[in-house]
Amino acid sequence: MSADLLLAFFLTSAALAAMPGPDILYVFARGLAQGRLAGLVAALGLVTGLIAHTTVTALGVGVLIAGFPSLLLAVKVLGGLYLIYLGVKVLRADPDSGSAGAAPRKALAAIYRQTIVMNLLNPKVTLFFLAYLPQFVRPQGPPPAAQLAILGGVFMAAAFLVMGGTGVAAGFIRRLLPAGPRAARRGQVLSGLFFVVLGLYLIGEGWLA
Repeated sequence: MSADLLLAFFLTSAALAAMPGPDILYVFARGLAQGRLAGLVAALGLVTGLIAHTTVTALGVGVLIAGFPSLLLAVKVLGGLYLIYLGVKVLRADPDSGSAGAAPRKALAAIYRQTIVMNLLNPKVTLFFLAYLPQFVRPQGPPPAAQLAILGGVFMAAAFLVMGGTGVAAGFIRRLLPAGPRAARRGQVLSGLFFVVLGLYLIGEGWLA
């Protein structure tokens, strides 16, 4: 695979990752609610989840998902319900426990795990990979599965730069907001409601698709 091809793919992937969507909005909300390190960890969780989507695409399982609308709907609904669950957890958390402030190490591990699960429960990523990655596969290159794996890795790098930058930027914006218990509680409520609304949106999108 030529360097020019990979560079073009990287730049295109970075542009696509920067487009407004559930993933980048989720990372922004994490950074705004819990600081730039939390946003960075959320971005890392999303990229980790992409490993599974890349593997599924390389194996061709995405065709199976696309061929069974009921299976696709079920996974979408599960993903939406999981986001709603996370939103309710944020809303019910004690503001003094650190969930609304700078995230401690234990909270960062939880964010990482939660973000991986959220990404895995989004079948649209697999379908997107199935449509996008093969456009850059070349017959004269390595085996198609190997090329797809390489492209998936390049996409992960581009996505992490964009998502991580978004999470860090949200953390800096958070530092400019008013401090104090009342402000922390407002930020916690806004973050929790955001996750709930995002979950409802994904469920509605699944039913209307």
